[in-house]
Amino acid sequence: MRRTLSSLLTIPSKIFSLVLWVLFLGIALTRLLGISQSSDQSEKWVLLGFSLILTASNWLYMRLKTIDVDDHNLYISNFTKEISLPLSEILNVTQNRWLRGELVTIHLKSASEFGKKILFLPRFRFFPFGQHPVVRELKALAKKASTVEQTSLA
Repeated sequence: MRRTLSSLLTIPSKIFSLVLWVLFLGIALTRLLGISQSSDQSEKWVLLGFSLILTASNWLYMRLKTIDVDDHNLYISNFTKEISLPLSEILNVTQNRWLRGELVTIHLKSASEFGKKILFLPRFRFFPFGQHPVVRELKALAKKASTVEQTSLA
C-alpha cells in the first residue's frame, strides 16, 4: 500500500521560501539603489549578507521533493513530474538535524531524473531527538529490497 513519507509542509515551505526571497530581494535592491556613496556603507553589506542567506535557503527549499513509498518502490515528485524507483536503488539515507525540519537525504546508487541525492522534509514530530523514524524505515526497506534482489539473482 502506497503511503506518503514527506511532510504536508513541503509545498507551503517551497512557496513561502520563494515569496520571502522575492520580497526581500526587491526591498534590498530598492534600498541598495537608494543608498548614496556618501552614506554608511555597512547597510549594503548587511543587505548583501541577508540576500545571500535567503538565496541559499531558497535554493535548498526548491530542491525539496515529496516522497511516497510502497513495498517495492519509491515515488519521487517535484510537483510537476513523478518518477518511480525500486527500493533497491537506495544506497543510504541520512538526516540533517541541524536544519529546521530535520531534512532527510536519500542517496541513490545511480543518478535518477532528479539526481543522485533526493532531499525531503519528513513528517513533523514533537520530540525531535535521535534519528527520525522515516530514516530507519527507509534504510530497512532498502536493505530488505537489496536482499531480495540478491537472492533472486543467485
